[in-house]
Amino acid sequence: MTEQEALMLAQAGIDGSGTLLIDADTRSIYVPESEKFFGVESDQNVERKKFKCPKIVGDNIDLSTLHLYINYQNGNGNKDSYMIQDMAVSGEYITFSWVLSRNVAAYKGTVRFIFCAKKADNSGNLVNEWNTTVAEGEVIEGLEATATVADNNPDIIEQMLTLLKNVSDEPVFTEARTRENVTNGDKVPVLWGKVKKWFADLGTAAFCKVVNNLTTAVDGGVLDARQGKELNDALVKLNKLMGSADISGIGNGTVTGALLTLNSKQFSIINLSEEFTAKDGDYAYTGLSITVPEYTICLISISIVWMNVMPIGFILSSSDSECSASTMAFKFEGYPTVATYITEPQNKSRTYYVWAKCGGIGVNRASILGCSCKTK
Repeated sequence: MTEQEALMLAQAGIDGSGTLLIDADTRSIYVPESEKFFGVESDQNVERKKFKCPKIVGDNIDLSTLHLYINYQNGNGNKDSYMIQDMAVSGEYITFSWVLSRNVAAYKGTVRFIFCAKKADNSGNLVNEWNTTVAEGEVIEGLEATATVADNNPDIIEQMLTLLKNVSDEPVFTEARTRENVTNGDKVPVLWGKVKKWFADLGTAAFCKVVNNLTTAVDGGVLDARQGKELNDALVKLNKLMGSADISGIGNGTVTGALLTLNSKQFSIINLSEEFTAKDGDYAYTGLSITVPEYTICLISISIVWMNVMPIGFILSSSDSECSASTMAFKFEGYPTVATYITEPQNKSRTYYVWAKCGGIGVNRASILGCSCKTK
C-alpha cells in the first residue's frame, strides 16, 4: 500500500480491508489484496464487492443523484455492465456493492472493471458522465461439469428483468399520511404510497361522469361547475320574479304550492302598450297604466322599447302626476330596460302608472305583458 493510499483510506475511515475505495482526484479504485480474489470459474452470485466513493466529485457533481454502474470485462474479453441498486449516502461519501454474477466468473483470468455514473435529461440525452480508471480482480481456474459454459443474459438485462418482475409482483407499501407530489428518485413503496393517498382523497367522485346539464338523473354523475352559474342565474331570475311579494298566504306558502293554487284560479292575459314622447334625462309619464283588482296577483313584465332614443329606466308609481319616493312601487334602471314585477293580492284595487327616463327627446314605446289571477 502506498502512502497516498494509506492517507486516502484514513480519510475515508476504512481500515484497508473489505472495501474498495474510489479516489475522486485520481479516478483510481484502490483494491485491497483481500478483495482482488473475484471467485472461481463458473461461480454465480456468491461474491460481493463493497465500494466507497466521495459523494461530490468533479465540477460539484452529486453522485447520489446519478445512475451508477460497474462496467467490466471478464477473463474471455466479454464486456457487460452491472446496474448498482443499493447506493446509500454516508456523510460525505456514498456506499454501494457489486454482486459478481455468472457472467463475471464465466472464465478464469483477469476481470477488468471501472465505476461509471451517468445522468440523462427527460428526453434521454446524456447530461453528465463520470468514470474511474481501470481496476482488476482475478477469477481462479475451476472445473465445470459440462464442456460448454451455459449462456447467460448480460447482467444489465438480467437486472432489468428482475426489476420489472418485482414491480409486477404485489407491492408492499403504506398509504402516505399527506398528499405529496411524486418526485424523481422516489422508491417504489414511497411512490405507491403517494398514489394511494391521492386516490383516497379524491374519493368516488373522481370516477364519476361529469354532466353539463340540469336534466340528467342517472346515478354516478357529478355536476359540471358551469351548471353552478346556470343555477345561480335561475335563482336571480326567480328573485326578480318574486320581488317583495308575500306568497305565504297562497296555497302552502311555497313557490310550487303558490303556482299550483294560482293555476286553479281565474287567469287573465295582460298585453298593454303606449307610445310616448321622452324627456331628455328626466322621468316622464308614458300614458301607460295598469289597474290591479282586489284579491288579484299580477305577474307582469314592464319594458321601454328603444324606437328613437335610448331608454335608461322606468318607475311604477301610484300617481300619474307625481313620481317620487312616496309614490314609487318599483324602480328599474339599465339596458335592456325590461324587468319583471309581481303585485301582492290586497283587499282593494289599485292602479300603477309607468314613468320612463330616456337619454334624449323622441318617441319610444312602453309595454306591459303578463297575466293576472284572482286569489279569492
